[in-house]
Amino acid sequence: MRYTAFCDSVEGRIWEHYGIGIPVKVLIGIVALFATVSLLVCAASNTAKLQRDDFIAAQFCSVKKTLTMGVPLAQLIFGAKVNLGLILLSIMFYHPFQLFTCGLLAEYFSAQNPAISVGAVSLSGPSELCG
Repeated sequence: MRYTAFCDSVEGRIWEHYGIGIPVKVLIGIVALFATVSLLVCAASNTAKLQRDDFIAAQFCSVKKTLTMGVPLAQLIFGAKVNLGLILLSIMFYHPFQLFTCGLLAEYFSAQNPAISVGAVSLSGPSELCG
């Protein structure tokens, strides 16, 4: 499998045709998608009365998407088209965004209760974490 779909799009000058509007719209869309899924997980966790550790696991697992799986699947589905980079743009933005945001969330969660250890039971639930 080739992982050069984005580079092929640059070489094919696809971005000159579409301009900056498409990437900006995609970036806004992925931020909205991430926020929506995160809020839905918060609400579901509150409804299920999950403990802190379970909520954190649900939060991190719910928003994870990867380039490792997305690029080969897109290449299988769409073939080696010049505009494959345009098709992959959303996952190419989403992947680093989720890594950055989840890193910030991990820092936030660890600062909230730094004494928590593996296997320890916490009394605080997602309602304290979601606001």
